[in-house]
Amino acid sequence: MLNFDKYGFDAKKCVENHFLEVKQCSLSSESWGGTENDTNEEKALAFSDDRLFTVVAVWKGQSDLQYMVYGQHKGRDITDLENDFFILLKNHFIYQKSLFPSVLAGFENSPNIRQLHTRYYAGAGFGSYIIRNKNNLLQLMVYGLYEKSEFQLLQYEVFRLMPFIKGNHFSEKNKIGIAYTINPYLSPWVNNNWRFRGNIRLYVKIAPKLDFSISYDLWYESLVSGNQPKEISVLIFGFNYSNF
Repeated sequence: MLNFDKYGFDAKKCVENHFLEVKQCSLSSESWGGTENDTNEEKALAFSDDRLFTVVAVWKGQSDLQYMVYGQHKGRDITDLENDFFILLKNHFIYQKSLFPSVLAGFENSPNIRQLHTRYYAGAGFGSYIIRNKNNLLQLMVYGLYEKSEFQLLQYEVFRLMPFIKGNHFSEKNKIGIAYTINPYLSPWVNNNWRFRGNIRLYVKIAPKLDFSISYDLWYESLVSGNQPKEISVLIFGFNYSNF
């Protein structure tokens, strides 16, 4: 299917939602020029779509076609985490009791990978230390949260229930430990709007204040901006030094 109108893509595959954009340039022209298709946000998003392909026709003069270059824009590398920011603040009250109150507030953004401009959330809840001794810790929390998220293509406000599990277990004999957090953000009253963050860290104690660790971090969001990835994961390893 060919498009003879001024606006829109030049062609569409009849049996599938694949689109073609055609561009022209000349080898014999004394000056080179062209039009950029991502001159605004709407066009930039359209030309990053996986369904769109581009062909550039290279001419000599007005009628002598030399060759055509065909391809597709693949966008940024999804492992590019530059400029991403995450902060979570929690404060427990009278945590010596078996059940104690807690408040939290958080902010994050991820402009490159998830096109998330800003996300604010705050709430309160209750928690308890199921296990708490020298080498073992297991903490369970439940929060109610108000969240406001603003992506490039959508924004929403939602009330969430957030269970929070945190653990740390260490073997004095083997000098090996494991630490983890499990952090789902649920929205029982809204369909298809939940997210999850989990982290697991294996570490070996080299000295009282020094250890070597391997950490795996996973983010997942059911509702994302456009065709951005729903799942992001990071593997980190290195040495950790603590004065505590």
